[in-house]
Amino acid sequence: KVAINSALDLKAFNLKSYDLRSLSTYADFALLISASSDRQVKSVSDKIKWDMKANSQTPLGVEGQQLGEWILMDYDDLIIHIFQEDQRFHYY
Repeated sequence: KVAINSALDLKAFNLKSYDLRSLSTYADFALLISASSDRQVKSVSDKIKWDMKANSQTPLGVEGQQLGEWILMDYDDLIIHIFQEDQRFHYY
């Protein structure tokens, strides 16, 4: 819920949450988030990281920050994908 609220605070859209517990061994949940620009993708990622850290959760890894088209955040049981909308439809 922290990640969802963080994304919504920055006007991210098209949020989808998936329960992977019966399908996957690498994560329990996946969260897909859309943003309208590379700047918004980075801002949403930063806000999620900040708010999750305030709840004593740090990511195991973050990838894609340099481009800002698609950022992947790994919080062990939760995988977060933040896409520019056009990138999301290309991969998803």
